[in-house]
Amino acid sequence: MATDWYIWIPDGRTLYCYGGSSPHFNDYNQALCTSWGPKVIAWPHPGNVVHASVSSSSALFVTDDKKVYGTGSNQFGQLGFEACTIETIGKSFHEIVIPTADRIVQIESSFASFVVTEAGDVYSCGSLCGRPFGNPSAPLWRMCLIDRTVFGNVPVKSVSAGCCVSTFLTEDGAVYVIGTASNAEANGITGGVVASQSPAKLACLWDEGVRVTMISSGRLHSIAVGILVATGEQVVYGWGGNRGGALGEDFRKQQDILQPTLLRNVMAKLRDGGTHDEVVHVSCGWYHSLLTTRSGRVLSLGAVALYGQLGRPAPTADPLPDNLKVDYCQYMILNRPVREVY
Repeated sequence: MATDWYIWIPDGRTLYCYGGSSPHFNDYNQALCTSWGPKVIAWPHPGNVVHASVSSSSALFVTDDKKVYGTGSNQFGQLGFEACTIETIGKSFHEIVIPTADRIVQIESSFASFVVTEAGDVYSCGSLCGRPFGNPSAPLWRMCLIDRTVFGNVPVKSVSAGCCVSTFLTEDGAVYVIGTASNAEANGITGGVVASQSPAKLACLWDEGVRVTMISSGRLHSIAVGILVATGEQVVYGWGGNRGGALGEDFRKQQDILQPTLLRNVMAKLRDGGTHDEVVHVSCGWYHSLLTTRSGRVLSLGAVALYGQLGRPAPTADPLPDNLKVDYCQYMILNRPVREVY
């Protein structure tokens, strides 16, 4: 999930950390950031860092020797400790034991931590980790396997960990969601299905003939990009909180989208001027979303742009009309095509 800080890892042994200068953030992440940065950190463990995932208060790292490390807030047990015994691991990088020898292909950090292996298994710990509560042999703070039967015995391709919602994409193009019950009813973050403990399938997308190829979840919203089986056309769906126009709709008229809905403004922009551009990567933040297209451009969605995260100039008068538009970022580094955004 896009946050207010990020990490650049050029060589696997050095971390460049930017952002997160608030006192609340620094209490959790003393190992990483104390100012807007960069703060340069020499990786203290064996193995080279090959992937990292950051959330608003914690971070995960996976190394080429198949180990996972975490730092930051352990408020919900997301770093592999019981929350009541250790609430923060802010000064060090703690190894989180993953009970598998399989190669790790993805890690995701939020109020829960997720690890996806090459075989399509998902391990998790923390709040909303997709496993039933009250199991003394596998408490939520311990990194354990999510039973594959939850996903119809189909391997998981990827996971996106949002703030109050997480989404799982299986190899056959189905989407499963989990979210907090109170918020799910308020703004449809789980797409209209009940998913308070275990992931639930978004059957409506599957029934409409959409086979999803990529997903992303933000604070209260999610976006799924897939293929319509009947026509082979790429389609973009979204659901959840549309506050700030994070789903590309006018939030003054529709703050919440309770069911997965075709994002017509996004589709229209991809077809603008007779072109037929396609989305190759999607990233959802708190109140905005970014979609990278095959042509190398970045579509930004949202009207909340306090820190320039939409990549467009803020209008000087009424900030709503211009920013409500689904539009391309104007601030592109070196004017080169972009492959991915986070």
